[in-house]
Amino acid sequence: MVIILIRRFVRADRVEHFLDTYRRQTPINNPAFGGETLTRASDDSRLPPGLRGFSLSAPGSVTILNIAKWDSWEAFAEEFAAQLQEETEHGFDAEIETAPRQRIVLEVIEDHPSVE
Repeated sequence: MVIILIRRFVRADRVEHFLDTYRRQTPINNPAFGGETLTRASDDSRLPPGLRGFSLSAPGSVTILNIAKWDSWEAFAEEFAAQLQEETEHGFDAEIETAPRQRIVLEVIEDHPSVE
């Protein structure tokens, strides 16, 4: 399993539009897809300094992180081949983003499932 971390720079006035687009792209029928969590970087001014050390903010945008689990990066690349090609050729969707998205593949070295 790998984790694909996708950082999106969403225009503050287009968050709902982004969410609509995101929901239509979720690959729920791909057996290599292990689920994902969509998060938003907290801008809570009450956070103590120890919880602010990983700066993700960008001017004029809301930082959204998609944490996706896949069997392999190859399966992810195959699922989103057309989208990856489009981004390479034309950049980012200026209608909803302020900058190109960023991705990184994280290899899982240890996994501790939650205990219920």
